Amino acid sequence: MLGPLILGRVADRFGFLPTLGAGYVLMGCGVALPLLLHAQLALAVSALVVGAIALGSVMLVAGAIAGMVPPARLSADWGLATMAYAVMQAGVAALFSNLFHLTGSYELLFGIGALAMLVSIGLIGLCLRLTAAAEAY
Repeated sequence: MLGPLILGRVADRFGFLPTLGAGYVLMGCGVALPLLLHAQLALAVSALVVGAIALGSVMLVAGAIAGMVPPARLSADWGLATMAYAVMQAGVAALFSNLFHLTGSYELLFGIGALAMLVSIGLIGLCLRLTAAAEAY
């Protein structure tokens, strides 16, 4: 519940895209934590961190898109981002459900999730570089 409030404050100071990147670094650590520690406390910390940032990331993505696209395209691009999110969420949920059914391994799911977070962080870094280059131009 506090994730969007905290991330919104941080985004006010540092910008939406840098805050999203930092949030995804923390989220990636939260996703990977159960791979390193199997204690109940580690699982609780993972759930809190990932849950808080997941809720706040929607707001951060909306702000980042608003800062990167012309106002005339904002509605269409936000709609495309929302549709892509929904389709990917449903597809990955089905994939993870099937993977767990086949392997019985939560570790595999956390590993894939951590790898996906690394890819996401890399893509945010690319967006930051492209945005900085466009502003310098």
